Amino acid sequence: MTGRAMGSGGWAWWPTVLGLWAALALLAGLNWVERSRPVVEPMQPIEWCRDEEGVQALMYGTKRQAWWPVEGSQAGYADGREVGFAFLDDPAPGSAKPLGWQSFGWWRWTAPLAAEVTATLIHTDGSREKLSSYGPYRVPGPMRWCTKYDR
Repeated sequence: MTGRAMGSGGWAWWPTVLGLWAALALLAGLNWVERSRPVVEPMQPIEWCRDEEGVQALMYGTKRQAWWPVEGSQAGYADGREVGFAFLDDPAPGSAKPLGWQSFGWWRWTAPLAAEVTATLIHTDGSREKLSSYGPYRVPGPMRWCTKYDR
C-alpha cells in the first residue's frame, strides 16, 4: 500500500463522469420528448362538410406548448399525396393561440374525393422549429354540403 486513502486515486473519478453523462443523456432525452410532442394534442375534427373544391373539417384541440405556427409552412395530404390546404377562418395567421382547449377553425383539403387527410405545419418558439403533423383523419362517407357559415 502506498499510504493513500482508499478510493482517492485510480478509478475514483469514474462515478463523477458517469453521473455527468447520465445527466446529459437525461437532458437530451427530455429535449427530444419536448420537441417530438405535438404543440396541440389531441387535435380532432368535430364536424365535416364537402364543397366543390374539397373537404372541410372544424378542428378542436388542446394547445399544450407555447409555440406558434410559421406562416406559410402548412401542407395538406389526402390519401398519401400532397394537395392544396388552407386554414379558412384564421383571423390572425401565424399568431400564437393561448394554451388550453379551443377551436382551431375550419381547415380545407383540396381533394373532393379524399378518404383520409393529414395536415402538417412548422411551429417555432422563437429559437427552434419543429414539424407538427395532425392526422391522418378518416373522412366520413356521405356528408353535408358546406355553407358560407362554415367559414
